Amino acid sequence: MRVIPSRKVKSVVRRLSEELNLKLPSDVLSALRQSRRAEKDPSARKILDAILENAACAPRLGAALCQDTGSVEAYIDIGDEVLISGGSLESAVERGVRSAYIKNGFRLSMVSDPFDRRNTGDNTPVSFYLGRTRGRRLKISLIAKGGGSENAGAIKFFAPSGGWGAVEDFIVETVREKAPYACAPVIVSAAVGGGFASAPLAAKKSLLRKIGSKNKSAIYAARERKLLKRINSLGLGPMAQGGSTTALAVFLTPLASHIATLACAVAIQCHSMRRASAAI
Repeated sequence: MRVIPSRKVKSVVRRLSEELNLKLPSDVLSALRQSRRAEKDPSARKILDAILENAACAPRLGAALCQDTGSVEAYIDIGDEVLISGGSLESAVERGVRSAYIKNGFRLSMVSDPFDRRNTGDNTPVSFYLGRTRGRRLKISLIAKGGGSENAGAIKFFAPSGGWGAVEDFIVETVREKAPYACAPVIVSAAVGGGFASAPLAAKKSLLRKIGSKNKSAIYAARERKLLKRINSLGLGPMAQGGSTTALAVFLTPLASHIATLACAVAIQCHSMRRASAAI
């Protein structure tokens, strides 16, 4: 059995929480630069230039990439030979998030009740998604999800006879309707199949996938390429001001499902893709 002190978990989570708010992942930066080179609309190019300048300034100045520093989602894989000492895993993660957000002056966006709207004062609670794996490793992946992109999520159930065509149209129409409010260019992740709980979770978890990575299925890889082309043909462009850069990537995740259902859940993330991971 491997024992990991909870203070170690807190320290790692604090570092990840700072990193994801101050530094865009390299794959996202690369996709933005590639889009800037390919973009022909003058206004869109200026917006992409501003986004890239912002990404360069944030770590240098110690200022958050976006004023909406999001709600934190923790995707954790814990080995069956790992034991957390000195407190619970969940408590250690929340203490790390709390420390990073308060120390760095990141915006505190969490309210304890959806109607009285009383701020919790430390950007917790964190949303936890735990998975068990074999071995002695603990992997922690964090996403900071802003309100604009979170509000852009959607789920729909189709008759199985609707087929891929109906699902593809739903994904495109969801982006057409909601990307203008989610700070395009966006990253689009959709899970097809599953149910009311599993499909949205799978769509969100796939936002951890790196831009440019290949889908394991050749069929779904081709569908991703087609969807990205259709979405970028909408003409929304950066910040929905026109252009051919509406999305940086599309990720698809197929799930096993009941014979009578065909679900599709869409998760959208803004260009400020705040994610960071570490293994302990």
